Amino acid sequence: MSRDEALEFLESISRNLDTNTEQVYIEKCIGNIIENQTRKMTEMDDTVKQLTQDEAELRNKLSRRKLELERVEKRLKGLENVKPEY
Repeated sequence: MSRDEALEFLESISRNLDTNTEQVYIEKCIGNIIENQTRKMTEMDDTVKQLTQDEAELRNKLSRRKLELERVEKRLKGLENVKPEY
């Protein structure tokens, strides 16, 4: 349902009633829903930012570990090629 249809529905309800209590209630409910969804969206944005930061940190850590592994493997090959003196 589009926004215009929803507004038209609310207006038709208010025209048919002596009081606008129902319309006020519905508007309040819709406002609460919008507020809750906005809060949830903000929380999700914060979570995405944190996860992006964590991902970057893990990628950096993985890169450092790969370099460290390459150095250690080169050192191991160098030590394996050394002949013992006996």
